[in-house]
Amino acid sequence: MASCQLTNPVLVTDGKYTFTLDAVQELAQLMGGANAAGNHNPRFVRAGAMTACANLSLPADFKPVCQAQDWTTLTRLAFVGANPYECEICTFVACTGC
Repeated sequence: MASCQLTNPVLVTDGKYTFTLDAVQELAQLMGGANAAGNHNPRFVRAGAMTACANLSLPADFKPVCQAQDWTTLTRLAFVGANPYECEICTFVACTGC
């Protein structure tokens, strides 16, 4: 008996950008995890996003966001990535594919 399991990745959408949850989790780690994602100080947010954008480990999917210097979007995505369990059960409106 053959078995086939199809799995679709959970996608996170913010405005015109769409990323896999795995990529968003990598972004959150690069931005300092849950501590950085929960910080709302504009200087800290910008510094964390700029540091993530300069990191060679950043998934290529985020390059357009970095080039646009959209620090707010990166911070929102990092928050989702730092709280992936809520995204996996689709409590975040930005998440699809559950």
